[in-house]
Amino acid sequence: MSGSDERRISYLPALDSLRAVAVMAVVAFHSGILRGGWLGVEIFFVLSGFLITTLLATEFQSSGTVRLLGFWLRRLRRLLPAIGAFLILIVVLALIGQTELRVSGLAGTATYTNNWVQIFSDGPGYWDEFIARDPTEHLWSLAIEEQVYLLWPIVVWFVARRYGLTVLLQITTILCGLSWGLAAFGALSDWSVNRLYLGTDTRCAAFLVGATLGLGRVGAASDMERLRTFAKDPLWFAVAGGVTVGALGFLRGDTRDIFLGPLAIVALATGWVVLSAAEITEGPLTAAWVRRIGQWSYGIYVYHWPIAQMDAVKDLPGVAKFVIVAATSTALAAWSYRLVEQPIRHRTGRPEFTAALAFAGFAALVVGVVVSTPAGPALAQLDPIAPRQTVASTTASSAPSASSPGSVVSPPSVASTQPPPAPLRVLVVGDSVPALAARQLVDEAMRQGTLMDVYALPGCVMSFDPNEQLDPKRCTEYLESIDERAVQSDPDVVVVWWGGTGATLKNGNERELLCSDAGRSTVTSRLAAMVAVFANATPRAQVAIATPSQRLDQESDGPQGTLCEVDTITAFATANEVEVIAVGSFVCPSYPTDCERVPRRDGLHYTDDGATIVAGFLLEQLELLAA
Repeated sequence: MSGSDERRISYLPALDSLRAVAVMAVVAFHSGILRGGWLGVEIFFVLSGFLITTLLATEFQSSGTVRLLGFWLRRLRRLLPAIGAFLILIVVLALIGQTELRVSGLAGTATYTNNWVQIFSDGPGYWDEFIARDPTEHLWSLAIEEQVYLLWPIVVWFVARRYGLTVLLQITTILCGLSWGLAAFGALSDWSVNRLYLGTDTRCAAFLVGATLGLGRVGAASDMERLRTFAKDPLWFAVAGGVTVGALGFLRGDTRDIFLGPLAIVALATGWVVLSAAEITEGPLTAAWVRRIGQWSYGIYVYHWPIAQMDAVKDLPGVAKFVIVAATSTALAAWSYRLVEQPIRHRTGRPEFTAALAFAGFAALVVGVVVSTPAGPALAQLDPIAPRQTVASTTASSAPSASSPGSVVSPPSVASTQPPPAPLRVLVVGDSVPALAARQLVDEAMRQGTLMDVYALPGCVMSFDPNEQLDPKRCTEYLESIDERAVQSDPDVVVVWWGGTGATLKNGNERELLCSDAGRSTVTSRLAAMVAVFANATPRAQVAIATPSQRLDQESDGPQGTLCEVDTITAFATANEVEVIAVGSFVCPSYPTDCERVPRRDGLHYTDDGATIVAGFLLEQLELLAA
């Protein structure tokens, strides 16, 4: 991600092309068109480990030492200029209302601790898709790289000087295994996906794979020639490339299962691709335009995320979004590379320009802190519901005083003393589907005279078992607080609204088909547990279940699973005197030919306009229930 740094090794053109593939995979992932595109970061990690370790080992071989200060200064000159320009960009976007800055994100960016800031944050997790996002969120990967760049040269310097490169190679291999082992232990011990995905200790294995191969490549002449001979074998290159490309297309990252082997396989396959590409000097992987994109990849990665979150871009269809984000971020990166990064890196620019950029970046950081929110919201908590008010009599003895601001008195000119009908009070609980539509739900409700409270948390399933959650701590805290929220809201109607799961759901350590008897039983037991919460907390409230909509981002078995889930919900509601609000049928009357009447940004979550449409339908149904 940080670009090439081969001061003392020959230029390896195909590696720049791999950077181009990696960064475009990430952009495609954030545009919603490449499920495994998040693995572009894994490719960057392997590449960084390979190149940096090759550089350090070559320097040691030629001089007998590693000049640590020189290495760190080169890293800073390479990385900081684009970050300064990035800070200016996001502050400008914040000032014109196109993004929302957070103090924690800016602090993590400035200190290269963004990954740990997110791990210890109470805000939305990295895999809580389509939340209003921190524009610095994607810099977690740069934070890991910089933390490695700080520590790894010290390890190389110490071990190589005292024990030699052969022992360093052995230690590197052991450390790689330990990182994979820790990640597997965390996955089996129900660490949150956020912790596993963002942790330096659980993700540095990819860097160490590249480091191991880099050390092998610059080792003893006989070993190096043998390794290069294997690397040039087109069959092994094709196999490793096939594994990597397949993973980019299909491997999901929002599950602990990837840390039980799949991520290690991808890192090893990517490592072999890198090792083979290092021997390629001609062909498609050395095309000048592809290499150029690779040289700009650091800037493309840095700039693309806030661009993808702009109002004019975020709700576009996937391919259109990818084209616009890729083109815009590439243009910015090309400008940044030529006019900012390279002059500072190679000390060919004017000193006053460098000083001006540094000052502007610092000023942007200060302004960003001033206009920031303290932290991102963990929940969609939109609550215009006031406490229920008492209606006083019009007799003199009950006239209001200054100490009773909650009283409401009919004007003397009104003949009737009957109070106006109280507005309907609604509490909505659920996951990311109502959470992302919360503002439109509340606004539409207020327009129609309904008081609505949306209390929803993205990324959490309707289960009180922590083992079934992506983030056990955060989701358990949310679910266990629902009864308290219900007491505070004192609703007339509670709407239980979880988005469509797809073909399967997780029950304990097993996955069950929603169309199977086991899956139906699990859904039924979860609904019973949720309804029981409101029966105890607000026994007078009517409970209604909003049915999920068939997702447009899944294959045919996913929508079929949603239909089975709806059938199970309907059967449960009939047997337990619970109401059903058929949101699924309204949004998608006939899959797949009539599922686009309500726009959804990703096949599941509604755009702003779509959320307003669904809010109108939901309120109509609630009025019918209250009638």
